[in-house]
Amino acid sequence: MKFNIIFPILLLLPSISFAAKDYVGKVSSIRADGGKVLVTMKDGTADTGCGTGNKFWLDPTIDFDKSILSLAITAKATQDTVYILGGGDCQPNWPYYNSHRLSVFELR
Repeated sequence: MKFNIIFPILLLLPSISFAAKDYVGKVSSIRADGGKVLVTMKDGTADTGCGTGNKFWLDPTIDFDKSILSLAITAKATQDTVYILGGGDCQPNWPYYNSHRLSVFELR
């Protein structure tokens, strides 16, 4: 009986602790500012709970983020549609400009 109560609660924990924001569209711009890289999207759908919902940030000192940045530059050059998943809390201050941390980037 305890399993029937605890299991559904455990399933909800990841969604509570990691508020993910996804976006499908094209890369509009890539901007380096204040030690971070901002990727702005266009022609897609967004959750407007964080600014316009189409901005995501990377930390170029982290190897994984460097890989995502390379994919973002490729997507910008080719104008291919991409899927982005942003996570964490909305960062409203400089240099984030109302954006989420970019955690998944998929060229489609």
